[in-house]
Amino acid sequence: MKAKTLPDVIRVFDPRHPLVGQELKDWYIDRPGNPLSRMKIYLQGLGLANEPVKILFTGHMGSGKSTTLNKLAEELKHQFLIVPFDVRRSASLADLTYIDLILGMATSLFRRATETDVLGKAPAQIASDVWDDIARFIENVIFGPASFRTPPADTELSAKVNFLAVEFQTKFASEAVTRDDVRKRVESRLAELHDKINQVADLVLVNYKRPVLFFVENTDKPDLSRAREIFLGHTYALTAFRASAIYTFPIGLRYSASDFPVIKDHFTETFVLPNLKVASRDGSPNQVGLNCLAHALSVRMEGLFEDAVQDQIIQASGGLMRTLIQLIRRSAVNSVAAGDEMISTESAEAAISEERANFVAGLSRDDYPVLYDRHNDKQLSGDDAVLRLLQTRALLEYANGDPWCDVHHVALPLVLERASREET
Repeated sequence: MKAKTLPDVIRVFDPRHPLVGQELKDWYIDRPGNPLSRMKIYLQGLGLANEPVKILFTGHMGSGKSTTLNKLAEELKHQFLIVPFDVRRSASLADLTYIDLILGMATSLFRRATETDVLGKAPAQIASDVWDDIARFIENVIFGPASFRTPPADTELSAKVNFLAVEFQTKFASEAVTRDDVRKRVESRLAELHDKINQVADLVLVNYKRPVLFFVENTDKPDLSRAREIFLGHTYALTAFRASAIYTFPIGLRYSASDFPVIKDHFTETFVLPNLKVASRDGSPNQVGLNCLAHALSVRMEGLFEDAVQDQIIQASGGLMRTLIQLIRRSAVNSVAAGDEMISTESAEAAISEERANFVAGLSRDDYPVLYDRHNDKQLSGDDAVLRLLQTRALLEYANGDPWCDVHHVALPLVLERASREET
């Protein structure tokens, strides 16, 4: 349902949550270069033919990857058993390791495969043997000597596995000591954990008639050194099991000339969700991108803007969907606080200034010359400074033939002001 008032806008425009359910049906928009159909072709062509697909899915944080995966899940839900795993909910981004990913994926699979709609498809004795093996592995290897809650003694095996998987994910997310101990135990028995994933994936395929497909989200959010350790140091661990998987992947590593060629060889394919262009490489307005961003607003809200304010906010977003949603919400809050019924120029400018202040906090003195140079030449490179600025979204990647980059529109006035100051 469209927002018809500014309080509705504040509710509808939430930058923290990707689109799901009815909102996905009503508000999802396609974009130029969207890789969704190509990912679907790989999964249907190979994944359904018992050739598991491993995909890296990259793009700027806030570009809409989670919503795109939700759309893909909606289109494939009758062909795959989709197992989502969000590392922010069951692990810690600050000290994330490859073991955390495999454990999270495994326990998420154990939970999903023991739910009633899946469980009822397997012959009782075969399923019982598998669940007994999985339950023992969780108790003896994953938990080991650690204390943990146990289900009642008369709990069925499948329900016991589900209970233990939930208990593990809860403790692992909240207790640093538990994480360290579990990692040490599991790392030496990683092959066994892969085997348990394979056991359950095979059980699902044979009895539920659908291959397993993992959606592993927010693995693009750790800092580049940690992401490099996971994706470069342990590619085999992320790809060795008999199930398909899509990992969100840091855009900074995508342009690392030394790392990415090694990483990509272990995966079926890499796909980029492109930013929507508000301008072409020569600086002229990009009408296709501008229209797409305007459409993203029109499907969610009535025209609640004063003259030219919508265009001002779209330009400031740099084509990044989360920035657009954030700016609309902040502008609406500012307008309501001022007693207005429409989003005013003053409210939008205040929202843009708030967003600009966030960039100031994240930039160092040395970043400004790099940003100024990239604004002038639009050249992407594998330099460490460029990779880091791509990761933080101070630099945004665009595609217009060959990929190119520019400074985020919100941060651009700061960069130009600093450059002018240096010249004088």
